[in-house]
Amino acid sequence: LRDWCISRQLWWGHRIPVWSIDGPTFQGEGSDSHSWGDSQITALNDPNNDFHAVHVQPQKGTKPLRIHVCLAPGHESAQEILEEAGYTQDPDVLDTWFSSALWPMSTMGWPDAAKTDDQFTGMLEAFNPSSVLTTAREIITLWVSRMVMFNRYLLAGDDEQGAAGVSTRTDGQLPFSDVFIHAMIQDGDGRKMSKSLGNGVDPLDIIESHGTDAMRYTLCEMTTQTQDVRMPVEFDEATGKNTSNKFDKGRNFCSKLWNATKFVIMMLGEKSGGEPDVIQLKDLDTIDRWMLSRLARATKQIDEAIGTYQFSIYAQQLFDILRSDYCDWYLEGVKPTLATKPGQRIVLQQALETIIRLLHPVAPFITETLNGPIKQMRIGKVEGLELPAGRNESLLCTSGWPEVSESLIDDKAESDFERMQNLVEAIRKVRAQHKVPPRRKIVLHADADIIASLGGLGQVTETLAGLGSISTADPKDESVPFDFESVELKLSDLADAVDASVERERIEQQIKELDGSIMALEKRLANPGYADKAPAKLVEETRKKLEQQKADRDAAASRLKELG
Repeated sequence: LRDWCISRQLWWGHRIPVWSIDGPTFQGEGSDSHSWGDSQITALNDPNNDFHAVHVQPQKGTKPLRIHVCLAPGHESAQEILEEAGYTQDPDVLDTWFSSALWPMSTMGWPDAAKTDDQFTGMLEAFNPSSVLTTAREIITLWVSRMVMFNRYLLAGDDEQGAAGVSTRTDGQLPFSDVFIHAMIQDGDGRKMSKSLGNGVDPLDIIESHGTDAMRYTLCEMTTQTQDVRMPVEFDEATGKNTSNKFDKGRNFCSKLWNATKFVIMMLGEKSGGEPDVIQLKDLDTIDRWMLSRLARATKQIDEAIGTYQFSIYAQQLFDILRSDYCDWYLEGVKPTLATKPGQRIVLQQALETIIRLLHPVAPFITETLNGPIKQMRIGKVEGLELPAGRNESLLCTSGWPEVSESLIDDKAESDFERMQNLVEAIRKVRAQHKVPPRRKIVLHADADIIASLGGLGQVTETLAGLGSISTADPKDESVPFDFESVELKLSDLADAVDASVERERIEQQIKELDGSIMALEKRLANPGYADKAPAKLVEETRKKLEQQKADRDAAASRLKELG
């Protein structure tokens, strides 16, 4: 570190505690200046030794000697003695960053209280050092490095006389162990937000329009490992304030959590009873084991993300586990069976309570509000899932972090559920192309092997795909075929008549997409750098994927030929 000027000509700030006086003319070189300064200070007769003199000695020439005296804080009597002797206090104030450098200590009672002083209940000892400082990159030298320097010097150990009478000094501790340097938020054009430019967004305005939790979640998701992030700024004519559609995702996410929690409370309140105290994995259905497996993976990834300050990954994991896994798939899939399966009700409640705890650091207000009602619906626990109580059980902010055992990870349940998801999405795509009303129940025609391979998820498939039934018989009326894992399945009862033109358009688009994918896979396998150097397992998977997609294309082409 280089010396920096700690003096500023401002109307506010900490006034520099230095008093000065012009001494006699100094001539030549030697120790006379020191002798004169010492005798002058001794003449002030300060019994508490509250003075520290700095003698400025010109190297050559004849100039008046100026003496500077620095007072320790809180010695008003010494100040009066100095001023009576003709000393005047420096009119400047300390540099902002000089005062800021004291922040890790001065906010904890230093120097007025020792570490064990009951008045401050050991604040300095408890909170210095801290663990993490978060800041922007432009004040690393201005503030961060100077806090380190002041903390190490001013909290250093006392001077001791070492070997041969040499004075030794033990450097103080670091004020924090990690420094997280966050990205700078710019406007949509990459400019720094500024009041004069009017291109900034006031957080209070976003809190008013979107909510505090929505703002916090959005900012957490934007906290990537890049130097700068952009936030498009819009002027809201209705309010006369700047806003950004970036915060819409956070608001929608919080609304999803609110509505899902209300729905779960309603379902558990109407259908509770008969649940065991502890439910084991072997007693659960595939969809329940899948949900717990996804929760275990998400918790592990969240722990790793927080530990490495990957906050955008943390936010994305929260979004995926709540919005996609819990709400879109699990909550919808268990609706028909929840009343008859006590273990499922336990999983439903425990999974949501865990998600609420994981989300609490990002969205503390909505989660604190929802935690009480959802905690009251606790009807049992899942083996391998712990939700520790805190020192105040009524507050979520003092509760323990979820402990989700990796034993809950179930690869087979996830694999079976993923196949079911692919089937449901394929059926939904056909429904959308033929404009089948959401409430209309259709029939899936598949052979027994396909149904058996769903791993007990047949009823869940019916629920999520809007099926009236799954049949192994051939359809009697007109039907629409579609490909699933190179096998042709059929859907009937879509409508009174199937629009051939719509079906042709769907199949043509499917063939186009398959051709593009097949070309990319063939190019990859033809590249020696991939075929020879990539792991053998990965190359084999690519070949199998290519064969399957070729079979899907041939089946689609055959169907297109049938349609003319």
